Formats: sequence, structure tokens, C-alpha cells
Amino acid sequence: MSPTRLPIVDAGWFAPGTALSENQQRDLAASAGVSAAGLPLSLDRWDGYPAARERLLSCADRANANLVVLSGDSHNAWAYNLAHQGSPVGVEFAGHAVSSLGIEKRFNGDEKIIARNFIEANPRLQWCDTSRRGYMILDLTAEAIGCEWIFLASRDPISPAVIDTHRMVVAHGARQFVG
Repeated sequence: MSPTRLPIVDAGWFAPGTALSENQQRDLAASAGVSAAGLPLSLDRWDGYPAARERLLSCADRANANLVVLSGDSHNAWAYNLAHQGSPVGVEFAGHAVSSLGIEKRFNGDEKIIARNFIEANPRLQWCDTSRRGYMILDLTAEAIGCEWIFLASRDPISPAVIDTHRMVVAHGARQFVG
């Protein structure tokens, strides 16, 4: 739901000593141009429907709703604040994938650098993990909504072992992640 821009990809996105093919170098140069022009990461998401997104966020704002959007299919874990004309209107929880690869299928570098670059390039992005597989669990109460991302030990070989979690909570009425 929230606009997502691809950060400028730098050397930290690749493992030391990675040699890029001519095609990879060309693709990265094109991506840098797209990012510099302010174009979204993918038009096959809400970024491809900006007028529809604007109408939905405008309605949520006018209704003083506590909008919660659940997203998926990016294969990465994300948490965004949603806003309309600068006012908070809700949050977005995006689930990663258990078995499908995410951004790490293209980049084998420092996952902390990649996450930091995404957050820097996307002001509404509060947290992301683009390197690990798993699923998320929602906890809805009258007081708050919480999301816990569960990270599994491995995709290959398959392992159901939980290696880590990350939790974020939004209080009823806050309409955004705080602190």
C-alpha cells in the first residue's frame, strides 16, 4: 500500500569479491535511474494505482479510521506508517514468504545495509527484513494490533526451527507506529 522506492544499490548489497556480469551492471544502472527519477520499485503493487490508493487513504482519513493494511507477495517483511496529506491514517504490515526468495535472491551482501538503505529511501517505512524467510502472526484486541514476524532457520534445506522474531504494536487510535 505504501509507496516503495528502490534505494541506490551500492557495494554493501553484494558479498565481498562478487563479480557482476555486464547484464547485472546494466540492470543496476537502470535501477539507479528509476530510483533517481522517483519512480516506484514496482508498478505491480499499489504504486501502479496511485489514484486508487489516494482515494482509499482519503476515505480512511475522513472516517478517522484506524486503518490496518495487510500486504504480501513482495516476499519480504515490512512495516509502514500510512499517511494522507501528511496526516497518519494507519499502518501496513507486510508478510514475507516461507519458501519463496525475496530480495536476497538478487543481493547477497550485508542484510543490515540493505534494510537501512530501504528505510532511508522510504520515509514511511519503519522496519524491514529483506533477507529471511518465515511468516507473521497478528494479535488483534480492542486496545491494539500487534504483528509478530517469525523467522525460520532455513529455506534450503527446509527447517521449521524458529531462529528469531520481530514484533511491532500499534495502539488503538494511534494510527501509526510510535517511537
